Amino acid sequence: MSTIVVWFRQDLRLLDNPMLVAAARDGTHILAAYIHDDSAAGEWSPGGASRWWLHQSLQSLEDGIKELGGDLVYRSGNTATVLKELCEETGAEAVYCSRRYEPWAAQQESTLYAELKDSAIALKRYPGTLLHEPGAVLTQGGDPFKVFTPFWRACLRNPVSGPLAVPELNFHKSLSSEALDDWNLLPKRPDWAAHWSDLWSPGEAGAARQLETFLADSAAHYATRRDLPAVKGTSKLSAHIHFGELSPRTIWSHCERLSASNDANTGSLAKFQ
Repeated sequence: MSTIVVWFRQDLRLLDNPMLVAAARDGTHILAAYIHDDSAAGEWSPGGASRWWLHQSLQSLEDGIKELGGDLVYRSGNTATVLKELCEETGAEAVYCSRRYEPWAAQQESTLYAELKDSAIALKRYPGTLLHEPGAVLTQGGDPFKVFTPFWRACLRNPVSGPLAVPELNFHKSLSSEALDDWNLLPKRPDWAAHWSDLWSPGEAGAARQLETFLADSAAHYATRRDLPAVKGTSKLSAHIHFGELSPRTIWSHCERLSASNDANTGSLAKFQ
């Protein structure tokens, strides 16, 4: 396979990205792309705060890809139409992406699979958002769990592989790209997010720093301090996880390392739930 279009969605990272590893393995070159399709999510379209974070996270991803010698191509419009255009411009016969699980996103993937297949383009989805894929943690009878505690115990029995390294990537020559600033994801005047950068650092590097800060400063007291508003007792990782800047496996491996250094057993990870 010559060129593969790597379609970033809510997996805005380079480390431990199965989609990216598969594309590097299967293709001679990859084209990294992000599509801004405001209509895709319908009533679930992101609000102003999410759009602010998305802008910062995409900029971080773009910078990371540039360091590797490539470009992140920005396009807006109907997702299926844009993906077909990118494949036509590059000669790509496949689009790789990370699986999503929201009802609208699952329906989008199903529709895209059929539309792209009609154009002789393969759509391949990869895990990367969850620690265990749906259906991987079941009762002995093969049914979904209905009570959390036995579900959690079953999760702990399932092995979790370590995070994947960033693969060696050969990028397709640059294509025309829209400008991120032209998408107007940032608030206009009044800029209610003017000081947010003092509080948050969206992007893969910021997510890694926040994870290290949490594990070093707050994790040991999480169970008792997480409900105290006046105390910095939570992880502040939710937005990083939502945008896929940090994978569940990366978080898990760091927690296991912390447990090992404290001579704790794996079950102690339950306190981080």
